[in-house]
Amino acid sequence: MADDDEDSKPWWKHPGVIAALITGVLAIVGSVVTKVLDSNGGGGGSSIRGVEARLESEVGGFRLPCPHTIVFTGTISVSGGSGEVAFRFVHVDAVGGTEQREPVQRVSFDGAGSAPVRHEWIPTIPQGEVFRTAAIEVLDPVSTRSNDVMVAGVCDSTLPEGPPTPPPDVQPPAG
Repeated sequence: MADDDEDSKPWWKHPGVIAALITGVLAIVGSVVTKVLDSNGGGGGSSIRGVEARLESEVGGFRLPCPHTIVFTGTISVSGGSGEVAFRFVHVDAVGGTEQREPVQRVSFDGAGSAPVRHEWIPTIPQGEVFRTAAIEVLDPVSTRSNDVMVAGVCDSTLPEGPPTPPPDVQPPAG
C-alpha cells in the first residue's frame, strides 16, 4: 500500500524531484553568470576596462626593391584597471583572400594607458604588385578589433636600395 501512495502523489511531491530541480536551476544560473562576467572582463581575474586598438602604417603605397620591410604600428589602450590584454595581428594578402592570424601576444597594464604594438611585413617577390590589409584583433578580456589598414605597392628589382618611393600615379601634396 505504501508503494501505491508513492505512485499516486503528484510529481512535485516525490522525494528528490524538488532537489533535482533546484540543482538544475542553480547550474543554469551559475553558467549564465559566468558567461556574463567573462564577456565583461570580470571573470578572468582582469579588471581592465575600455579596451581600444588603433593601427596605422607610414607607407600606404610604394614602389621599391623587394624584399623590404613594411611596418604597421599600433596602440592598445585601456581606460582603467589592471591585467593583461591578449591580441594578435590579422591580415589578408590578396583581394578576396583568406584572413591569416598571427600568434597571440600580450601586453600588461597597471591603470589607464596605452602600449605600442608593431607588425612587420616583408614582401618577398622580386617583381610585381603586392597588397596587405592588416588589423589588430583583441581577444581578451574583451573581443574588439582595430581599424583596417591597407598597404599596396610594386616590388621593382630594377630600383636601387633605399627608402620607399611613391608609385608613379601618386602626386606630392599641392601647396
